[in-house]
Amino acid sequence: MRRLTPALVAAGLLGAGGCAAGQVPAVDSAESAAGAGGPTARTAASFGHLGGNPEAAVEILGGRVRPGVPTVERQRHDGVLVTLTVSPARPGWNLVRVDTAGPAEHDEHDHDHDAHPEAVTVGTDPDHLVAAVPRPGTDGSWARVRLPAGASTVYVGHGPEHRLPFPVDTGSASGAPAPTVSGADGPECAAASTGRVLAGDVSRVDRCPGDALSPADAADLRAMVTTLADRRVPAIALLADGSVRGRAARSVVLKTATARGLRVVDASRTRDGALVVVAGWSGASRGLARAAQEQRRGVAYEHGVWLAPWLLTPGVVDAVSGTVLPLRFDVRGTDAQTYTAALRRTLPSVAPTEAGFAGWLRGHRIAYDGPASLYAAARTAFMAAAPGHAQHETTVGWFPGGTVTRVSAPLRGRAG
Repeated sequence: MRRLTPALVAAGLLGAGGCAAGQVPAVDSAESAAGAGGPTARTAASFGHLGGNPEAAVEILGGRVRPGVPTVERQRHDGVLVTLTVSPARPGWNLVRVDTAGPAEHDEHDHDHDAHPEAVTVGTDPDHLVAAVPRPGTDGSWARVRLPAGASTVYVGHGPEHRLPFPVDTGSASGAPAPTVSGADGPECAAASTGRVLAGDVSRVDRCPGDALSPADAADLRAMVTTLADRRVPAIALLADGSVRGRAARSVVLKTATARGLRVVDASRTRDGALVVVAGWSGASRGLARAAQEQRRGVAYEHGVWLAPWLLTPGVVDAVSGTVLPLRFDVRGTDAQTYTAALRRTLPSVAPTEAGFAGWLRGHRIAYDGPASLYAAARTAFMAAAPGHAQHETTVGWFPGGTVTRVSAPLRGRAG
């Protein structure tokens, strides 16, 4: 059987405050001195000025802040557009993302311009802000901010003196507890909630993608492992993490591989066979960076790098030369193109991701299921067009300059 090697796959904010890489600074407002369209009709929610006042500095996606609903806001200062995302916008710890872009940085096909933004700070007390810093596996700058119940203000420090105020409203502290978004899987959760807000969904966030392994994702992982068994790979090098989803995914891979007589070894102990990654964005990014080093040193994972479907995000895919993953959608499909067009138009500094697209579909009440196929994702190499598609593979907004190309028929073995 023909092997899908890495070569075939590829062919066919500034940290501050003494934080280590990947750590997220936090500020507790209770302890601070301040206290408290697209190609179809399904286009993005529009930015509106606060309170309908056209002279207000703050623009809010959807027109206004809604209590307990994730918010995306922006304002321009000194020629710099500052975009703030707060999720889940509930009392307690929230994850805040900050993106900055100058007037020349709005190329709709460029998601890399925020790789080296000016350092920014965040908090509820304008005199005691913390630095927003990068997180592995994603773009933007991040900080945890603890918000009180009800209305309050999040300040973004831009430059040595300027403090830009953004209104937030977490709603009531009563009711169901908010999902935890400040951990390693927080950026993925924020991406999903941003997709929902982009679709005009004004409901509260009840859970994060990393809180459970969905039945569809489990079925796709079984089908992916079945494909590897059919290819007679010598072993699976498995990279998982300790999240609820990661543990469940690891169990699915182990059970499926064992049933097919396929050996599974922890990725830290082997470079043979196929590398299968079912961790979250952060763990996957770190693990794939190590895998890329191993591949540069010699033969490693000669049967390819295979990712869980939730890892379709530039911050992960960029770590290696080429990857394969099961997807239930084509990035060239109508809904996917509508989502990317809305994202480019409304939030040009945010890269499209599987999580964001899934949230966008949920916001539009569009089913996200169906037969999965294998796709090869690579950021830097040209690949021949998929059957039925024109040769425009390097112009798709998901991975500018790269490819996300179908390389298989619909997968079998999704049931069970």
